[in-house]
Amino acid sequence: ICFMALINITLNLLLIPKYGLEGAAMATFTSALLFGIIKFVFIWIKMGMQPFNLRFLAIFAFGIACYLSSQYLFPFRPDNSMLESTSIIALRSLFIGLVFPLMIYFSKVSLEVNNLIDNLLKKLRRS
Repeated sequence: ICFMALINITLNLLLIPKYGLEGAAMATFTSALLFGIIKFVFIWIKMGMQPFNLRFLAIFAFGIACYLSSQYLFPFRPDNSMLESTSIIALRSLFIGLVFPLMIYFSKVSLEVNNLIDNLLKKLRRS
């Protein structure tokens, strides 16, 4: 974690003066990505475990598909008012929040998610 903080601080010092708020976001993203890659490599080499498989790629593809669909279905326009923009953000969130879990559930790529939803549905039926 200290390594991640050191990278983040260094990148903030380099990127914020040039890019402002976007520079801070780039620095945080880069440090988090590097930290995740280092953890992944460590787990893979030291413990011989590979946490990702083809199911992960399917889940990732579903996420990208949901995001792009929400962009297409609920586009922002330069002349939108604050209320319209807020409504679009809410619609996009609702769309992704409903469609993404349904895609995961019906494709059965995650047994954990399917079990969680099945148990939740059983509890709702009982009450």
